Amino acid sequence: MDEGLRPGELVSELYCHRIKDIATKEWWSLMNKQSKLCQLSVMDMKTSEEKVVEAFKNYPGKVVTLVNEVLCLSLWRKEVLPALITDPCDKMSSRFPLIYIIMYHESSMVALLEIIMFHSEICIALGDAAVDLVDYCAAQITRLISRPQKDESKHEILLQKEEIEFGIGMRCITIIFYLAENINSLGLSLTSRIFSTHDFPLLLCSLIDEQPWIREKNGEKLQFIDGSWHRKCNGSLAGRHEANAWLAVHQLLLHPELGKFYSVTEYAKGKFMRMETKIDDDLVSQMPPLQELKQGLLYLSNFQLPEQKPPVMLELLPEMTNALLREGIEGWSTIIKIQKKRILEHSDMVTIADSLPLQEAPRNLCTHCTQPAKSRCSKCKIAWYCSRNCQLQHFPYHKIECEPVESVGAGRDAEK
Repeated sequence: MDEGLRPGELVSELYCHRIKDIATKEWWSLMNKQSKLCQLSVMDMKTSEEKVVEAFKNYPGKVVTLVNEVLCLSLWRKEVLPALITDPCDKMSSRFPLIYIIMYHESSMVALLEIIMFHSEICIALGDAAVDLVDYCAAQITRLISRPQKDESKHEILLQKEEIEFGIGMRCITIIFYLAENINSLGLSLTSRIFSTHDFPLLLCSLIDEQPWIREKNGEKLQFIDGSWHRKCNGSLAGRHEANAWLAVHQLLLHPELGKFYSVTEYAKGKFMRMETKIDDDLVSQMPPLQELKQGLLYLSNFQLPEQKPPVMLELLPEMTNALLREGIEGWSTIIKIQKKRILEHSDMVTIADSLPLQEAPRNLCTHCTQPAKSRCSKCKIAWYCSRNCQLQHFPYHKIECEPVESVGAGRDAEK
């Protein structure tokens, strides 16, 4: 590793900023450090190391700076980006690659959070910022559910924006799963926000119903797996994002004190009944905890939860989000004007090559059981497995995809 890219040094230099600071010379410098951390976290996954995670454990207060960055860029995308795209200045169109970099950086920071929040200590280190992150994830997942059909006639930058938003939403599913896993350590207020404010059990069930990870193109079904679209074959297992959505529902609906935070409406009962029918033997064989969830869904769709006294608690507000919104309310027009000027005058503060992060490598998960995997199919080089046993169990499904991949590769070699 390059001595100039020590994770501890990079993490120690992170800080929170405001929306108006985006595209300043200082912000470009901060962005480069954040992007390098994202690159290093991907390298850590490839080598089964945890240097970036350990750096954040050593500086737990710095985790909230990532949430601040995500929130700033999200508001920038919502409030500033439309004004930049519609600006009549001819020179602005030449700055679209630069605008894309700023827009893409939000996705990079969500990816970094997704990677490091695999560890419970990082989830706990979020503190009150977890409220802001839960609100953010709720908005992104809701956008996934209501995502319109792709309109190729839109401006190219808008199409790129939609793809970035899609990727962010998919990563937010994993983040919510990690928060659900650690819900007992995150406080009563956050638990109430997950169940009552956003009704994540119902939101995630609607997401599973909608299946945004499945698309149809030219009469062929495609499945979103590890950041890209692949042909979906009969008998294909659930992808990582779908699996995490199911497991998050499992964590939430089987919470031992569910009745204290959650009221099951008649609409929710109908939704839970539909979800129960979706859990078949193939899904249970891939994710055994879903057998327990199936029973829980059947119970919730037919019976009332036992009455439990709601806990007494102080409601936490999304203070970080509210502070950024106050900044915008005081002068979005001024912020937009400043942003236009900075982007148009941008010269050598940072190069595009330096700003763009490396291609994000996905966490390699076992195609059969979704656990971390270190070995992959020697023929197609695509399917990963954690053990020989999982590979053998999955082979009846995988051979359908593996053989066509080999034949396609052979065909390309023949063409050469």
